[in-house]
Amino acid sequence: MTGHRRRLAVWLLAATALPFLPSAPAQADAPPEAVELPAVPASVDPRGRGSKGPLATGTVSIAPGETKALVVSAGNVNRIVTPFAQPDIVTTSPDQFTVRQNVVYAAPAAGDPLTLYITEKGDETRAISLILMPQVNVASREFRLVMAGSGTGLPRGTGSVQKAAAWEQSQPFEVTLTDLMAGLAAGSVPQGYDLAMAADPAAAPRCAAPAPFRIDFAPGQLLTGGQLEAWVGMVANAGGTAAELSETACATTPEVVAVAIWPSPRLQPGERAEIYVVRRVTAAAARQPRPSLIEVGHGF
Repeated sequence: MTGHRRRLAVWLLAATALPFLPSAPAQADAPPEAVELPAVPASVDPRGRGSKGPLATGTVSIAPGETKALVVSAGNVNRIVTPFAQPDIVTTSPDQFTVRQNVVYAAPAAGDPLTLYITEKGDETRAISLILMPQVNVASREFRLVMAGSGTGLPRGTGSVQKAAAWEQSQPFEVTLTDLMAGLAAGSVPQGYDLAMAADPAAAPRCAAPAPFRIDFAPGQLLTGGQLEAWVGMVANAGGTAAELSETACATTPEVVAVAIWPSPRLQPGERAEIYVVRRVTAAAARQPRPSLIEVGHGF
């Protein structure tokens, strides 16, 4: 293995092959002329004269139907990492955008704000609405968009589920898990996977982390595929000496199939790392913990 794979320690649970999901007809793209682009709020100043506080950057949580305004560099290339495997954009200025894999590159000229919708190609179930405000005094910027409200019943596009399941079935199961972990370490999202902020702490993996380690999945990220889901959390060494955390500390339930710590499971005092836990997707009811009769005080 090379690159991220060589340095990524992964605990894999031997598992049987995953069954394929049934296919469903793809949805047709909506014609651009039939889509109403989001309006630019009157309070937005594209030159930043009225802006207060630091510019939004890094990871941006956005819900379907919500519009986010992003300050970008005018005359330079800006990078927008989307939660879609094949993003499709609808905008009034398509010549200023380039799509590569799950990334949209925007090179707007100085002037008025640009509005655009981003959807999964062939699936209009959900859309991200953005307003880009180009500024000449801002360097090239990168944003990572994640869907808010994960676990709150928002529907997933059929096309996304099918693409994710196809990718999961395209190679041996152990190879899929290793590729998934390597991709997480590299900051990429597998095709068809939905990336969202982890909104339900009760659904997060449970880890039996010994002292001096602390593991936290809130705030974290959740990548949902066809029959696999990957949780991204943080692990920290709260002790006074270097220590190494075993990945099996998070293998506490049967649905966990892989665990990895990046960049290393050995942490110095105060050092942090990302932890990835991959589980089989199960129904919410199946994940609901059963309360103990003893703990709830049931008597004879």
